[in-house]
Amino acid sequence: MKNLTNAFTILIVIFFLNACSSGGKKPVEKLYYRFPEVNIAPLARTDIQIKKPTAMGIIGNRPMVVQNSDGALKQMNNNFWLESPRILLQGYLEKVIIKQISNDKIDFTLNSHILNLEKKQNTAILSINFTLKDSNRNLIINKSYKNSKQLVSNSIPAFVRAISVLLEEMVQQLLNDMP
Repeated sequence: MKNLTNAFTILIVIFFLNACSSGGKKPVEKLYYRFPEVNIAPLARTDIQIKKPTAMGIIGNRPMVVQNSDGALKQMNNNFWLESPRILLQGYLEKVIIKQISNDKIDFTLNSHILNLEKKQNTAILSINFTLKDSNRNLIINKSYKNSKQLVSNSIPAFVRAISVLLEEMVQQLLNDMP
């Protein structure tokens, strides 16, 4: 009986030690990123209303999106945007096109739709459609800007830096195209 008790105790100790040591890997830390600070000279306009951007499907969610070798899009589990890219883009545009306090009526409405905001292997891809309409809802601008940039390294921080450059170039082009 004593041998059976000793064997049972040894098995319990082995089981306990095995359970404690089997977790080898630390859980992956969740990381959060934001859009860049505005480096473009702000455009002071009293006549443009910036509508909340829209986005295609999973691109509007906080997880970052990567494209696999088959062309399928996948949300990442540990890398997130600080807010939805729609909210980040609206905040960025509001810092670039500064709404001055005025009694003037709104003459233009700026809508934006994020088409691509993804990492494809060593490439960052950004595509946004902007529409600018006048107060009579006549279309002034309807342009899709799409660009990609090779990453310095195949990492998420490099992806965020590349998206920052692409976004700044894209918004500067939009400002140049505005009436």
